[in-house]
Amino acid sequence: MSTKQQQEQKPEQEHALAKMPEMENGQRGLLLRSFEDMWRFAECASQSGLAPKGMESPSAVLIAIQMGAEVGLSPMASLENIAVINGRPSLFGDAPLAVCRSSGLFVESAFHESITQIGEATMTAVCRVQRKGGNVCERKFSVVDAQVAQLWGKQGPWKQYPRRMLQRRARSWALRDAFTDVLKGLHVNDPDDDTKPARHVESVVADVEQSADRSDALAAKLKENADKKKRAKRTTTNDEPKTPAPEPTQKTESDGPDETFEFPSLTDHEEAPVAGVGGA
Repeated sequence: MSTKQQQEQKPEQEHALAKMPEMENGQRGLLLRSFEDMWRFAECASQSGLAPKGMESPSAVLIAIQMGAEVGLSPMASLENIAVINGRPSLFGDAPLAVCRSSGLFVESAFHESITQIGEATMTAVCRVQRKGGNVCERKFSVVDAQVAQLWGKQGPWKQYPRRMLQRRARSWALRDAFTDVLKGLHVNDPDDDTKPARHVESVVADVEQSADRSDALAAKLKENADKKKRAKRTTTNDEPKTPAPEPTQKTESDGPDETFEFPSLTDHEEAPVAGVGGA
């Protein structure tokens, strides 16, 4: 877009913004109280270039904000800590622990994390958490577990920070089991935790659209094949020679006489004239 076009559009944009209702401002920034507020914020975030990779569109930003709001995250914290990993929206990094701590149900005195190590092959991360009124929940994740999951030695954080990744996996299991209601069922993970690459909102939407297109194409192809078979069958039926109807067979003497019923002649039943009656 040229500078002249931008200058021409600037008064229109300023006029449109002047007509929009003002957004409330709280102690921690803007207060998004309606869909229009969320959409305006999402547009600003996407146009600023500060949104994470894969969340450049306003619709992707809005969905991330909504998902974060359901677990108590602010709009910007949602953008920073929510990603779609292996096709599932996930909280990653330290966000799950922050959400549970801010819920008012987290018992700080019971929180404990450690790594036991006799040798690298037996290194095990331990995380212990507790919610108010509940039992202590302890979960472990070892090098053996990481090897079974094909994570140990994987290029990326698992190779660079193996102890940290063991700790986060043990922590995620403990938090998910003890604070299921707080996390609202959101998957807890790290972008490089699993063997499959991270996928963001836009890539998931694109995959769904491509799948729908393939389904439509397949249905059209099946219908076309069915129509071809019908036409071929109709053509084959018309081309086949018609079998003439069988001619009636003529009866011969060898077939024997026809069985017919003959009425008796009246002359056979005429009575002979009685003498003396009638006559000349």
